[in-house]
Amino acid sequence: MFPLNISKWEQRRLRDAMNLKELTISILRKYNLRPSKRLSQSFLIDERLARRIVEITAPGKGECILEIGAGLGALTRFLEISEAFVVALEIDRKLVRILKDIFLNSPNIDVVNADFLKSSWRFFHKIVSNVPYHLSSYIILKILRELRFNYAVLTLQREFAQRLNASPGTKSYGRISVMTWVFASIKVLDFVPRKAFYPEPKVDSLIVLLKPRQTPLLSEHEVKKFEIFLGKLFSQRRKVISKVISRTMEIDRSIVESILTENAISPQERVYKIPPQRFLNLFKALMRRGFI
Repeated sequence: MFPLNISKWEQRRLRDAMNLKELTISILRKYNLRPSKRLSQSFLIDERLARRIVEITAPGKGECILEIGAGLGALTRFLEISEAFVVALEIDRKLVRILKDIFLNSPNIDVVNADFLKSSWRFFHKIVSNVPYHLSSYIILKILRELRFNYAVLTLQREFAQRLNASPGTKSYGRISVMTWVFASIKVLDFVPRKAFYPEPKVDSLIVLLKPRQTPLLSEHEVKKFEIFLGKLFSQRRKVISKVISRTMEIDRSIVESILTENAISPQERVYKIPPQRFLNLFKALMRRGFI
């Protein structure tokens, strides 16, 4: 765990002279700002959770940390205390101006006004984010597909986090569950009540830890094909797998059933009951036969 430098933190506390909730509301009033519903803006106001998230992230000396959606700096304030270099990414120009004021004299904090989904970065030691709810799928898939990192500590909408970690046969299991399994392991670490944010969202959240696989299961050119393949299957998640493949990929039913049987999948199995590893095996078998 990352041992927070208490003396430096206390200095910042004395300078701010108010708790995180009071500080957040004060900043919004000072700059005459209202949280944007379009950008799903809800700011973390629970100091204990902010500290907990940064402790889990464990920023080390000389490491490069990416913070996606820095907001008003709730996590950035704790990250600043470390000797890591932090890229605090924020899409909202108004918030960027505030962040640059707050961290003007912080040489290890680089506040960047950019859209993460349009960024071209490839490597960071660690990633941390209170992920905007409306962009969760896009952000997670971009992190998994395009970035190299040791691990990511993410606060996600509870229902979405459960989808990432869902088991076959459950209501939450779907395409993104399989995609997450292909790229990384996921562990739920903590519960975050909705009251930890301002304004208070309608749902609770979970803190999750994502660790990428050391050896990729798919090559770069296979990833997009696999995603399209899963999209076709999960568009009819409760249908029989042999029928879905035959219809969506225009392959003779008898051939499909033969390939499924060879890969230990019952032709009569429902799509949503098939484990990730068997989806992967099936995909590669169809590729070898030239169907993908």
